[in-house]
Amino acid sequence: MAWPGPHFLLLMPDHGLDRAELAEARARFVLFEFLTPPASPLSALRQVLITGSHISDLFTGPLLFSDAAPARLDLEQQLRAVTSDPFLVADRRGADSGLTRLLLGQNIVINPLFATFIRNLAPTLENEFIDGALDALQEHLVWKETAT
Repeated sequence: MAWPGPHFLLLMPDHGLDRAELAEARARFVLFEFLTPPASPLSALRQVLITGSHISDLFTGPLLFSDAAPARLDLEQQLRAVTSDPFLVADRRGADSGLTRLLLGQNIVINPLFATFIRNLAPTLENEFIDGALDALQEHLVWKETAT
């Protein structure tokens, strides 16, 4: 099973891939090579979404950002989660509190304010500020109706 939509591979300065591996990756992904390490994974995602939106219409379906190889992800389970809750905002953190996975439902991503929200994140957003950024995303982009 493949995740719907475009697939991006982020290459950090120390990626260590040789020419053959890069050619193989280029056949499967749009590559983003960082010349200097981004301040945080969310900062890297910001850069990719801003740049990637000029290449492809990224804001049409659910979004999965992960530092794990696609083979290690249960894509079917992730897709079920965003299908059952189109307003889903789910994240996973590493030992350094850095973002290792971010899953956003379709209604978050297609919201016209999502692209503006991403553009307005600080370009050098560090791990210590990820909680605040995700809280703001929840507050301003999750519009679930509640029963009264």
